[in-house]
Amino acid sequence: MTTKKTQKVSLPPNIFAQFETDKSTELNGQWVRGIREGMNVLVARWGNDNYKKMFQRLIKPVRQQFDRGTLSDEQLTDITTQCMASTILLDWDGPGFRNRDGTELKYTTAVCLDLLSSLPDFRDEVVTLSRESETYRLEQREGSAGN
Repeated sequence: MTTKKTQKVSLPPNIFAQFETDKSTELNGQWVRGIREGMNVLVARWGNDNYKKMFQRLIKPVRQQFDRGTLSDEQLTDITTQCMASTILLDWDGPGFRNRDGTELKYTTAVCLDLLSSLPDFRDEVVTLSRESETYRLEQREGSAGN
């Protein structure tokens, strides 16, 4: 008599494991280590509630221009960058955050705004990080908490 061996069927992760995010982390930020040599950033999710509220407040004086599509790119970038400095890039650490003369760049919203305004590639990097859903994935965070 032969016995039939049953193969265990491996199912893919469920939809929640693949898409559910940690809402608190989206708002309060997640540390992303090593974005460049010696640079770590605390990044909140792009478009979080704090960002939306601040954007609405800052866009209000130029709302008609914004709605008509006549707001200059420079004005829109300025508003977006102000929002990022207050609601997206929440902190940083690491020896890479230094001035040209070697002095440490301590995080403040004002210093953050200055860097995001003067270094568009850094700003773009922060935007990219803040839009990566994996940064805020709930199951990924729960799994790494046990390590």
